[in-house]
Amino acid sequence: MNPFEKTYHVTIELSNLCNYSYMHKKCPASQRADKKILPSAIVYNVLDVLGKYKYGAGKSIAFYLYSDSLNDPRLFNFLQYAAKKCPQANIIIGSNGWYFDEMMAEEIYKAGGTYILLTAYTDAERDRLNEIRNTVAAKLSRKFPKCSFSIRNRRTLDSRLGMSGRKGSCYAPLTEILIAPDGRLRLCCLDVHQKESFENVSGNKFEAVLLDNYERLCNLRDDLIAGEKTLPVCQNCSFANRMRGMYRSKQDTRPVQSLLRKFVK
Repeated sequence: MNPFEKTYHVTIELSNLCNYSYMHKKCPASQRADKKILPSAIVYNVLDVLGKYKYGAGKSIAFYLYSDSLNDPRLFNFLQYAAKKCPQANIIIGSNGWYFDEMMAEEIYKAGGTYILLTAYTDAERDRLNEIRNTVAAKLSRKFPKCSFSIRNRRTLDSRLGMSGRKGSCYAPLTEILIAPDGRLRLCCLDVHQKESFENVSGNKFEAVLLDNYERLCNLRDDLIAGEKTLPVCQNCSFANRMRGMYRSKQDTRPVQSLLRKFVK
């Protein structure tokens, strides 16, 4: 049995740290009182298991969720290892762009990253990142033809807390597999308080934990596809048709330009 047959996205959250979170009290990263950094051994074990099952074409590996990929000094080692173990997978980094320039884009591509997703929170930052993207496209597209670069223009910080119920199918369980910074396998990226997490995968236990919980995850997925929300975290979720590109979340309407103006030139 291939436990990744239904999986198209594996998220490895390297930490619960984001350098913008203190400016936005509803950001899930700012809800954490203590720092959590995922041990390197877990990252390498997850990538080894993905490689074992030939995880690749049409699937992705992301090194971020609520955190910023570029905050972690180990990132480039992980990118290189992911590219070695899963050469056909789309390897994603996400960042708010604070520590990003043209050189960084080239280094990410060289290390094995294939998709850079940046979020711009001000007009000035959007213009700066767009200029970098245009330069990268002109200089690096031939050298790295399989790599891409996107910018989300978000004037308000996205909040996934305090969601209300909404009808719709969900494909999150198994479609997305998420390893939290504390080493636990999580049900879904929207479960910010980890109320439905599974065992810790430390000690090279990622494959065993996944296989032990595979039947339960399949049952949860089937229930959600049928529109049956049996878990409290699912009943209080506004994302409908999850994992089909139809993201429908509420956003915190508080603008952040004033918060970032003195930090972003």
